[in-house]
Amino acid sequence: MVFQTKSAIIIFLSLCLIGMISCGKESAISTVSLEEVKILPSEHGENLSELISDSGITRARINAQIWDVYSNDTEPYWFFPQGIYLEMLDSLFNAVETIQADTAYYFSKKNLWHLIGNVHAKNESGTILDTSELFWDQKEPPNSKYAIYTYKFTRIDQGDRIISCNNGFHANQSLSSIIFNETSGPFFINEETSPQNNDSINKPVEKNGLDN
Repeated sequence: MVFQTKSAIIIFLSLCLIGMISCGKESAISTVSLEEVKILPSEHGENLSELISDSGITRARINAQIWDVYSNDTEPYWFFPQGIYLEMLDSLFNAVETIQADTAYYFSKKNLWHLIGNVHAKNESGTILDTSELFWDQKEPPNSKYAIYTYKFTRIDQGDRIISCNNGFHANQSLSSIIFNETSGPFFINEETSPQNNDSINKPVEKNGLDN
């Protein structure tokens, strides 16, 4: 694991400048402005596998090749430019839910995850979700129907049926209660294996003002 801080970067640049001056040679010196330093990550990690705790209880494990923390930004966030693999853990540290994506942001003040590119999630009951973008609002209780949502094409495999919807959905964290956004395009259900009535799937509704 490698961590870099802004102060370390500034010290390194200062030492380089002193070294060039002491050599007495003409050199092209590149300067770094304070504004440029502000946009550097306050922490940088590589090849990480980190446990995440909440109220003293270990809740999750994050695996990522690159993890940059921008804690001094107006809207502090974590950035995972080379993808993320997130495991939700039970009391025995077994992974009961998993989610992965090509790129991820976590906005710490909002307690909001924004997952982008080949988002693939699987919950404890075996439901598999695939989409190109997903929001996970951890301020919402896990059972809230607004805990996770997207407005992109989504494919949900529930084992006994596969559902595809053009305009996404919002749902609780376990995907046991899903409400699909009102569609302007195809909404497909595998009728051969689909039961006639299932309370976990509700009729399509409008977006209800959720932020995109």
